[in-house]
Amino acid sequence: MVVLEGLDGVGKSTLARALPRFVALATPGDDLRDARRAIHAVAAGDPLIPQLFYAASVCAVGRRARALADAGADVVIDRYWLSTIAYGLARGTGVALADVASRVPRPDVTVIVELREDERRARLAARGMTAQDVESLQPSFAEAVRRRLSTPAPNEPVGRLARLDVTALAPAAAARCLLDLL
Repeated sequence: MVVLEGLDGVGKSTLARALPRFVALATPGDDLRDARRAIHAVAAGDPLIPQLFYAASVCAVGRRARALADAGADVVIDRYWLSTIAYGLARGTGVALADVASRVPRPDVTVIVELREDERRARLAARGMTAQDVESLQPSFAEAVRRRLSTPAPNEPVGRLARLDVTALAPAAAARCLLDLL
């Protein structure tokens, strides 16, 4: 069970889809994608509401991923616990959710995917930016997320922590680097 974490636009989704033989999952997951829009709409500026939604989606996707991994499948998840905490804190929730963390299935490896900022901006602009993408481009917000992704608490479900810089790498080359890292 491998988790890919990182800022919006670094290539997590593309990388997850590029891994041969891996079951690719994502949070919030296909079943909750439409709910995500509704959650953000009703949150009306309260960052705690989306953070709790994402925490719940991590629990649901994590249970599915852990069952698949325990049955022998290789599983990769696009975003997981650290993103839930990092984005929530960067948005000002001040809520760490430590009690919930103890119940989240622990991945074997969490990979922080990194990309030079100018490339990340270009990728976001090319794909069309969401409000969350624009938010992630604010330097103080991006730095807060990066800092929190890099410093998980001892009780957080991350497994082995690794980093992968995909700057200037095509998706196939990034996937090969990730497989080598694993």
